[in-house]
Amino acid sequence: MRIKFALCVGAVFSFAILIPEVSAGPKGTVLVPAIQSGSITIDGKFDDWPLASYTTVARQPVYPEALENESTDAFGDHIVWELDRIAGFNGSIAADWDPESLSEFGASVYFGYDENFLYGLGVFIDDEVNGSRDEGGFSNFLNDGLEIFIDAKGDSDDPADEAAFPNFDTEFDEEDLGVTANTDDFQLTVGVNEFFEGGAEQHLERGGDPDIIKEGYLDIRGETDLSSVGGKDIALEQYSNLGEAGAQNPEVLANPDAALSGYAVEWVVPFNLVDGFTPDHDMGFEIFFRDTDDPDDPDPGMGGAGIFWTDWTQNEIVGSDLEAEIPTGLFHTGTWGKLQFVGSLDPTVRLDDGSLTDPTERADYVHDVLGTWIGDSNFDGEFNSTDFVVVFTAGQYEDDLEGNSTWATGDWNGDSEFNSSDFVAAFGDAGYEAGVRAAAAVPEPSSFVLLLIGILGFVRRRR
Repeated sequence: MRIKFALCVGAVFSFAILIPEVSAGPKGTVLVPAIQSGSITIDGKFDDWPLASYTTVARQPVYPEALENESTDAFGDHIVWELDRIAGFNGSIAADWDPESLSEFGASVYFGYDENFLYGLGVFIDDEVNGSRDEGGFSNFLNDGLEIFIDAKGDSDDPADEAAFPNFDTEFDEEDLGVTANTDDFQLTVGVNEFFEGGAEQHLERGGDPDIIKEGYLDIRGETDLSSVGGKDIALEQYSNLGEAGAQNPEVLANPDAALSGYAVEWVVPFNLVDGFTPDHDMGFEIFFRDTDDPDDPDPGMGGAGIFWTDWTQNEIVGSDLEAEIPTGLFHTGTWGKLQFVGSLDPTVRLDDGSLTDPTERADYVHDVLGTWIGDSNFDGEFNSTDFVVVFTAGQYEDDLEGNSTWATGDWNGDSEFNSSDFVAAFGDAGYEAGVRAAAAVPEPSSFVLLLIGILGFVRRRR
């Protein structure tokens, strides 16, 4: 069966390819799913992103484990800012940061790609959105937002700044064979900036290719066809209630009655910006967050420039510590994680993660997203006797283990159990022996169904 995904809001992700077997990168792996070109408009609104399909947080271990190890097993399809799993740097002290409200700060970051662009979305919980600094935009890091480092070829494992700190090394140093050119590495600043149309701006803060640094990058953007994404490469929207807007941040979902305020920023980066920046291979990457409440009167725990700087891979210094046994520092490419470009995220995960227990919502998801029937345990597009063989072979019907069943083992109604309620849900969906859903017709009860009822009665008596 070709699994399909289509949302009424217009974002379409192709699920013809499921997630391949992967392993975490040096400091974690974040999956980047393919999207249909033109399905996302860069306008600061995220209702055209299928956020519910991003189900697994790439979660670092509790600080300082990621800092003290060469690799972590962080793996998922998006990133969530968590105070106990990040490190402060540039003078920021995470341990002293005490949120005054649920809206103090939080962030969830998602990626996607098509043949032309790498897409990013950051949904920020923030009760004081600040973009009041830097009219020119060339110090975009002074405002709220985030920054991303990219190792386009995914082959760097050295200090990108060894010879030229704070800039990246742009050429090979013949006198010191330890210094290599990092021409495919670059750093983007994504930030709130009230001086720019749309309220946000992104810039190339630094890179190993001299032709694209700062002004050069602006020239490249000016020559890039952005019509497929609405004509902008970045946009911001502020929200008084992120929950009402559909945000999926864990803090928002955990507090449905709270009006958490904040903003969303969307951006795209054109592929082929530097040599190797194409989505046919893994890329090294690093990400850190900026929270600027009051630039003139920093709160406790704030670092340089009154900004709370926090790093996902738990780096605590800006440059590279060349003496450290384990690589450290934001600019040391050996401390970065990786972006893995995949054909899709697996939409079947939602059947077992507890997010689809409402009968109507569950049926709509199975019908419209997965394109099949309640009861199709083997995902061949039909609900028939083969599915009963699958689930009864698993042996979980009315067993003594609580909450152990999945869609594939008979839990069709989403309560993590396999019992008679699942048959009520399946037969109520009227898909048994109706063929593939596109050609469905409501069937009459067959002799197999009658036999099944007798078998269930026998199984129940035996128990």
